[in-house]
Amino acid sequence: GIPASVTKNSDRVELIVKEDISRGTLTVSKTDRDGKKLSGAVFLITAAKEIRSASGNVLLKAGAAVGKFTTGDDGSVVAENLYPGEYKIQEIKAPDGYVLNEASQTVEISRQEMQRQAMFVNDKTLVKIKKIAEKEKADEKPNVISGAEFYLWEKDGSKENGTSYQTDENGMIEIKGLKSGVYQFQEISVPSGYILDSSVKEFLIDENGLVNNEYGYTIVIENTYTKAEFMKTDKASGSLVAGATLQLKDKNGKTVDTWVSGMEPHRINKLVPGEYVLTEVEAPEGYKKGKPISCVIED
Repeated sequence: GIPASVTKNSDRVELIVKEDISRGTLTVSKTDRDGKKLSGAVFLITAAKEIRSASGNVLLKAGAAVGKFTTGDDGSVVAENLYPGEYKIQEIKAPDGYVLNEASQTVEISRQEMQRQAMFVNDKTLVKIKKIAEKEKADEKPNVISGAEFYLWEKDGSKENGTSYQTDENGMIEIKGLKSGVYQFQEISVPSGYILDSSVKEFLIDENGLVNNEYGYTIVIENTYTKAEFMKTDKASGSLVAGATLQLKDKNGKTVDTWVSGMEPHRINKLVPGEYVLTEVEAPEGYKKGKPISCVIED
């Protein structure tokens, strides 16, 4: 250092020295997984440990905040006039549509390296919708449903500005890049044989970009399907009759199923809504063939 002032009196000479401390810079950059530069990320920079001058004076206590810094259009922000020492960088607010990166970084500014950089990468918010079929038995593996269509919109926005999505071959929809807020969605179409669930459901993306504190949270929606049961009965007793060959055709005359009646109803699942004709092709011994019966499967 250099003398800043000298004070003299009859008893002593007092020498006051000012330290000449070099200052550095720290550039924090923000991108997504594709390298897109992101604005609007807010970082808190603090002293990672106590920072002292060469003469031992405390310049910053451990944990002391240097300040909050927000990335600009170029995806970066510069913190200036930093004393040599170790600094902790923590993202405290993610850009809209992205998940908060909770991993902090520690960077040291030294007299040999006065300009330092730190790079943070963010994932887009992700929520999944999985569509499965109703299970016949509790322990069986559910079948996924492809081709189901959903409509999604912001609860506080206009429903007309929403977006439609369709489940893939795995029964999944992946929605990325939604900003924080409450969203509603509704099933608007299902494959043939399934029953539409038109109820409105919703989920919340929190300020950290998570749903239920989870990245990639999956919302499972179960669909029921049409179930039609057919049987042959005795006209007099009403009891089931086995051994009748029955056939179901649609309104275009296409055969849907042919079977032999037993002592339990014959079920056909996932029939497309519409008109059908049930015909007895061959009667069991001791019975006459019944007349064709028209039936309707409704939505």
